[in-house]
Amino acid sequence: MPAIKLSDSNKVAACATPGRLMSFVKDRNPNLAEKFETIAAAYKQAGEDLGVRWDYAFFQMLVETGFLSFTGDVKPEQNNFAGLGTTGGGVLAAADAGLVSA
Repeated sequence: MPAIKLSDSNKVAACATPGRLMSFVKDRNPNLAEKFETIAAAYKQAGEDLGVRWDYAFFQMLVETGFLSFTGDVKPEQNNFAGLGTTGGGVLAAADAGLVSA
């Protein structure tokens, strides 16, 4: 597993910018909800504040949410970007105030 903690030898690549990552998301989800337009910048800020690789966290969130399309048990208004508490079959997931307003 790759190290998630930021260090001199484990930096976010210079090419991984919030703008580029949002272009990547929009190419895969052209119906992206407006409230998610700045989510990459929010991940960057949170990652830098916590000293972790925000790009890894961002890509894992994309996997969990289907590129922010939320087609599974988690709904966008839950601000649950990791699928916490989901077990499938329509079981409600955990909800959080999160990075964005519902």
